[in-house]
Amino acid sequence: MLINKRKLIQLFLSELHGERQYLEFKRDLDLDGERGRASVVRAVCALANSNRTTCSYLLFGIEDETRAIRGIDPIDDQRFQQLMRNLLCPVPTVLYENIVFPDVSPAVVGLLTIYPNSDEIRISRNIWKLSAGDTFRRNGSETFRGKEVVDLSSGPELELIALEAKAAASLEGTLRDFVQFYSETLADYHPRFVVFHDRHTVCYSGYPETGRIESETWAILAGEGVRLFWGALQYVEFDTTSESFTITEHIPLFWKGERLLVPIERTSFHFLPDGTYCKECKFVFKTVEVPVNEIADLLNVYCNDLEAYRSGAYKSQDAYPRFEIYCHELLVAALNGNARARQYLLNYLDGEVDGIVAEARTEAIRFLGRIEAESVPAG
Repeated sequence: MLINKRKLIQLFLSELHGERQYLEFKRDLDLDGERGRASVVRAVCALANSNRTTCSYLLFGIEDETRAIRGIDPIDDQRFQQLMRNLLCPVPTVLYENIVFPDVSPAVVGLLTIYPNSDEIRISRNIWKLSAGDTFRRNGSETFRGKEVVDLSSGPELELIALEAKAAASLEGTLRDFVQFYSETLADYHPRFVVFHDRHTVCYSGYPETGRIESETWAILAGEGVRLFWGALQYVEFDTTSESFTITEHIPLFWKGERLLVPIERTSFHFLPDGTYCKECKFVFKTVEVPVNEIADLLNVYCNDLEAYRSGAYKSQDAYPRFEIYCHELLVAALNGNARARQYLLNYLDGEVDGIVAEARTEAIRFLGRIEAESVPAG
């Protein structure tokens, strides 16, 4: 059964009664802070251990007491997959989706689906106030630490099944999303669609950049309220097969003044004949290798221009075009293992930059951090 996730959330907010054995609301989502990560894994652990026969759900961007939609900023499912691998054992099967609510600002509610698991889920390492080996369960709307077996009645399970049936995706909902997507997409962005197993419809669009790479891209799962991808600044390439929809994100690098669009992450949605789908993310970046002597030449030229900039020989507006590219070239040199280039990038122009140069520096440092983090094995 296909489920309209937006409608399911609306049913949770309006028709949910009795014990919330399979559901928890959270207003905020903070995966950058230790407390926020601990809160998420504690909730996942409790929900997984307390409901072994049906899916459980963790919703972000909703007030717990009033059930009012507040919305959150979109976040990628891969961050949740990494969180599960790092902090829970055995690793539960989960899927995070950004569900669009057009009348809300921010317009997204986060939905984390926790699939049934027969094993006892435990915290695998210390984080905030949680200790390795801790296990949690849910009793109604309360979460507690311990091994006690919760006496589950069939009420919560039957209620969830009934709500999921009411939220079944319909042809009408799919056509409505399809028409809206096409009406809101300019012809220059080439709106397209693809259907998998006569069940799932993916609508997607993007502005042609170079070759098969597009920018300002957008992809939705029509009729289900799910935003698969949105990127105002990213460069992506779409690929489809009879059973999968793949988005390959590229990052812009520069060397000797030439722009290079290099693949960094590939996200595939695999649609199965039974109406379910799964998401797979893979880090695919490979360093653009450049000769050592060219790196040395770059650093020498950069140092000369830096001294000229410091002495005022450059007017700011004259320096910007070249210094905007320098930071991306230093990034390439740093990715080739040059520590001096890395240090220059992190302290770019002594930190005294603004405007477009500051934006380019921030982007280059963000790419560096992302690549270095993904390149280090977990554990």
